[in-house]
Amino acid sequence: MSKTFEQWLMWMESCHPVEIELGLERCNQVLSRLISKNLPFPIITVAGTNGKGSTVAVLEALALQAGCKPLVFTSPHFIDYRERIRFNGDILSEQQHVDVFEQLEVARQDEPLTYFEFSTLSCFKFAELLEPDLLILETGLGGRLDAVNVVAADIAIITTVDFDHQDWLGDKLEDIAREKAGIIHQDKIAIIADPEFPEIIIDEVRERTDNLYLANQDFYHQDNGQRWSWANKGCAKWEFDYLSFPYANVSAALKAWSLLDDFCELSQGFVRKALSNIKLVGRFEIIATSPMIILDVAHNPQAFRVQSKLLAQQGCSGKTHLVLGMLQDKNISDSMEILNQNADRWYLADLETSRGVSANTLKQQLNYSEFDKNKLQCYPSPVEAYNAAYNNASKDDRILVTGSFYTVSPVLELQQKDLD
Repeated sequence: MSKTFEQWLMWMESCHPVEIELGLERCNQVLSRLISKNLPFPIITVAGTNGKGSTVAVLEALALQAGCKPLVFTSPHFIDYRERIRFNGDILSEQQHVDVFEQLEVARQDEPLTYFEFSTLSCFKFAELLEPDLLILETGLGGRLDAVNVVAADIAIITTVDFDHQDWLGDKLEDIAREKAGIIHQDKIAIIADPEFPEIIIDEVRERTDNLYLANQDFYHQDNGQRWSWANKGCAKWEFDYLSFPYANVSAALKAWSLLDDFCELSQGFVRKALSNIKLVGRFEIIATSPMIILDVAHNPQAFRVQSKLLAQQGCSGKTHLVLGMLQDKNISDSMEILNQNADRWYLADLETSRGVSANTLKQQLNYSEFDKNKLQCYPSPVEAYNAAYNNASKDDRILVTGSFYTVSPVLELQQKDLD
């Protein structure tokens, strides 16, 4: 008897004894049995500590604006597994996923696959079946040994590099950068959006390819407050309206698009229309205005610094109520130091994952006195923390839900249920 969609998802969680196992050998073997031909369309892979999701979203928007049919793979999902794979702007049906899962299970044979590996390989099967005009891939962790990297990208984009996942990627910034640069293949195109990318790794990339494009050298962007501008090397500067996500990521995506010979349309008006259609779920997403409610999956110091800048640009006449839950492998002390610059009241939440840090552990990072105890409370779930924040907030206040996908997802699901 065949499995239902939900049964497949439950099975995927138990297929491999660990959540993360980096390495390409198992995925390569399964992929060779899963698809029968080379993928004949351009492939763009995006890696980086932060900014992958927004970069992918911009690339997808450009493709759709050009009338192309992109296949997009991202992770993790917020509510529905099907968010991970989109074709021509839409998620696929449960039955389509079941059909591919069944084919993947045959190809898997005895190879154990992690949840991420199973979902990544299913995307490659969809790529063979659906024949998109463009395949856009987001790495899960690192790059060199990430399952996405079993297929060589025609264009590799590195967004930012900072300290995160050190247990897997190394304790030195150069080591982390080297792992992410592993998505850059011999003689393929490489785009590095981070102007502070370690020079020693750039030199290594130059030995691999002559097709290297660097931010502030081969393409440029400038933040002008309520507007921003972008320019390709040797070209006129284009101005665009304010966006609530880092312009460096948009800039890199535009550079990548300019290098796709088959989709050569690139004008200021074209880009403006494409950007106006982007909706980034959970990335500094404002879902209400009175009080203002912001959902942001920022989860490391670099991302929280960007978040702090956006909060300052936005301004708030009232108080900021901060709903926070984080995972154990994050730099919690530095993150909370940055968050403390904006938080008037803290609502700390336990997360529904064994990887989560308890609310009480988060509380110990803050040196609030007994006098200030009403500014800090612990809750058994993000939803309960959010409800408390909402009940305490006035219409001029703002509520920021942040720290992890595990923090934002249940609040997002609650909001969607309220709308239904």
